[in-house]
Amino acid sequence: MRDVHCYAIDSTLGRLFGRHFYGVRLQPLEDGYGWVVYGHPPARRIVAALVCAARQRGSFEELRDCCTYMDLCDGMERWWVTDLSADTDGFLCWYARDRGYPGAVPITTIVP
Repeated sequence: MRDVHCYAIDSTLGRLFGRHFYGVRLQPLEDGYGWVVYGHPPARRIVAALVCAARQRGSFEELRDCCTYMDLCDGMERWWVTDLSADTDGFLCWYARDRGYPGAVPITTIVP
């Protein structure tokens, strides 16, 4: 099943997450040690997007040296959240909710 959340995105979420890599929209976590992905795409696609983004930013060697594929997969956590927004520094913030909560959207955090 295709995760349409990666492709069909409103302008607000587009500003929060920016461009996508392999259909995965990602944003670094505030502490610089992890990422937030919009939606719940498959783990393999998330890792491919992280590698592609790291290569484009010139930080692939750093990513390769700090974590393995399994580290990235083991560090993934799926959430449903509301009030997804950016703080004054541009980092994402949200409130965790249950899946059926009105207005909740899916995100995945990756902290290897």
